[in-house]
Amino acid sequence: MYGVNQRLRAEDVDSPLTQIRPVKTVAVVAVTGDRGLCGGYNNYVIKKTEERIKELQAMGIKVRVVTVGTKGTVYFRRRPQYELANSFSLGQSPSTKDA
Repeated sequence: MYGVNQRLRAEDVDSPLTQIRPVKTVAVVAVTGDRGLCGGYNNYVIKKTEERIKELQAMGIKVRVVTVGTKGTVYFRRRPQYELANSFSLGQSPSTKDA
C-alpha cells in the first residue's frame, strides 16, 4: 500500500485513501491447525505471533488477534492479555465460500 500511495502522490491524486496516517491498531492473523498433528508448526506460529505482538505493543500500537484454526483460538482465548478480535474454524476441507 505504501508503494501505491507514493505513486498516486506523484500523480497528484486527491483521495482520502492516499493519505498517510499514523498506525493506531494492527490486526495480527495467526493460522494454526485444528489438531496437534502438525509437529511443531502450531507452537512455532503461536510463538512468532506472541513475539510480533510484543514488538508492536512496544511501539505503542494496539494489537488485535484474529485466529484461523482451533489450536490458536484456544491458546489466545485462555490468555486475557491478548485481544482476540475474531476466530475462524475451517475444518478439514474448507469450501471456496469459507476462503
